[in-house]
Amino acid sequence: MSLRFRLILFIALALVTSLAAAGGLASFRAAQSVETELKAALDVGEHIVRSATANFSHTDGPDDQLRQLVSIFADDRHVSAALIDTSGARLTESAPAKISTIAPVWFSNLITVSLQPRDIPVLSASAPQLGLSPRIVLTAEASNEVGELWIRFRDDMLILLIFSAATLFLVYLVIGHGLRPLRTLSAALHVIGSGDHSIRVDRAGPPELSALADSLNAMAIRLESLEDKSQTLHKQIVTIQDEERADLARDLHDDIGPFLFAVNIDAAALAVAAEREGRLDVLKQVRTIQDAVGHMQRHVRAILARLRPPSLTDVGLTQAVRNLAAFWLKRYPAVSLRIEISPEIDTLDEILEATAYRVIQESLSNALRHGKATQIEISVALERKDEVTVSITDNGTGILQTKDTRGLGIKGMEERVNTAGGFLSVTNGQSKSGTTVTARLPLRPDSSLTFEKISA
Repeated sequence: MSLRFRLILFIALALVTSLAAAGGLASFRAAQSVETELKAALDVGEHIVRSATANFSHTDGPDDQLRQLVSIFADDRHVSAALIDTSGARLTESAPAKISTIAPVWFSNLITVSLQPRDIPVLSASAPQLGLSPRIVLTAEASNEVGELWIRFRDDMLILLIFSAATLFLVYLVIGHGLRPLRTLSAALHVIGSGDHSIRVDRAGPPELSALADSLNAMAIRLESLEDKSQTLHKQIVTIQDEERADLARDLHDDIGPFLFAVNIDAAALAVAAEREGRLDVLKQVRTIQDAVGHMQRHVRAILARLRPPSLTDVGLTQAVRNLAAFWLKRYPAVSLRIEISPEIDTLDEILEATAYRVIQESLSNALRHGKATQIEISVALERKDEVTVSITDNGTGILQTKDTRGLGIKGMEERVNTAGGFLSVTNGQSKSGTTVTARLPLRPDSSLTFEKISA
C-alpha cells in the first residue's frame, strides 16, 4: 500500500469518524428538540382546554361546545385531541396535520420520544348533561416535527459529505504534489542501485525532502569517486595478475620445461643401455618414467595455454578463440561448438581483448567441466558502434543465480568486465537448463569495427 493511499485512508477514516460523531450529536440534540417542542405543544393545548371549559356558557349545547373545542386542534402539527366519555368511547377527535415529509424509519426510531397523553377531565357546569363527566385527551404528534428535523439533518449531512469529499480530493492533490520529489528520489536511488552513480537530483519540495536530495547527491558523488578508485584498483589488480601469470608461464617454460626435456633425454639413454644389456626390468621402469615425463610436459603446455595464451599477441583474438576451441574439442570430441565472431577486432586495446578472451575461456571451461554441455555457441558481435557483445550459450545443466553459490571463476569474470567498463550477465535458459553468459564491453572512442561473421 503506497504512502499516498495510506494517508488518504487515514484522513478518510478521521472524516468518517467525525461525520459519525456529528450525526450522533445531531440526533441527540434533535431528540431533545422534539421532546421540548412536543412538551410545549401539550402544555399549550392543555392550557387552551382548561381555559375553554372554564368559560363554557350554559345556553349553548355542551356537546357542541366540547366538539368545537376538539375541532380547534384540527390540522395541528404537534397535538391531536379526542373527546372520550367515561366508558372510553371516542365521541370525536381532531384530524392531525398532513405529514409533508416522511422521515426514514431508522431516523424516526432514533429521535422520536414517548410522551404520556394529557388526560383532562371536563368539570364544567354543562358536563352533567352528557350523563357522565367526559374528558379530553391530548396526544403528541411527532411525525411532522421529525420530518422537518430529517430534512435539516439530511441537508447538513449532505453538506458535510460534500465537504469531506472535497477535502479528500484536495488532500489527494496536495499529497501527490508533496510526494512528487520522493518519486524522483526513489527513481534516482534505483538508478544508483543499478550501478550508475552519475545521476543527480534537483532540490524540490519541503526542507526535509530538499535535505534528503542533498544527502542523496552527496552519496552519489562519494560512490562515483569510490567507483573510480575501484576501477583503478581493479585495473591494477588485473595488470598484476596478468604479470604474475606471465612470470609463472615464463618460469614454467624456461625452468620446468628444460628440466623435463633433460629428464626425458636421460631416460631415453637409460632405455638404450638397458635394452643393450638385456635388462628388461630396468627398461620397463624407464618406459614408465618416459610416460610420466611426457604426461607432465603435455600438462605444462596446457597450463601455459591457460596462463598466457600466446595467440592473443601472435595471431589476434579470433584465432586465439579458435585455438581455445580446438584445445577443448580434443578432450570433448562429441561437443558441437559453433563460433561466430567479427574478424575486425584489432582496434580493441589489450585490456578489452584480454577481457573478451578470459570471458570465453572461463565460460567454455564451466560449460564443459561443470555444465556437461553438448552444444555451445560463441558470438563476438558489434551490437552498436560503441559496444562489443561477447556471448556464450550452452545447453548444460544451468547455474544457480544466488551470489553465494557462484564460483570464483564467475566473480573473476565480473571483476574483469567491470574493470573494462562493461557489464556481465549470467542467466539460465527459459527451462532452467543451459546458461548464457553475456559481456558488453565499451569500445574506445577511436575504435571503428565492422561486422563480418566467420563461422567455425
